[in-house]
Amino acid sequence: MKTKRMVLAIILALALLPVLASASNFYLFPDSNKRLLTYEEVAAWQYDALGYAFNELFARYGRPFDPGSKYDNYF
Repeated sequence: MKTKRMVLAIILALALLPVLASASNFYLFPDSNKRLLTYEEVAAWQYDALGYAFNELFARYGRPFDPGSKYDNYF
């Protein structure tokens, strides 16, 4: 029972991450344009959230995303 709750909590957190991030428009790695990220920082993130974290780096430098894509909507 605890495992099911934990899995549901993780799924909910991952599903809400883009919504919460776009609502507050914060950076996942605030100073990632000024320093190298450590292995520990990157390894702590789930795969889907890493997509936003890595594309954040590209968005800082004006990379265009496909119109209407999840990254375009977020950044």
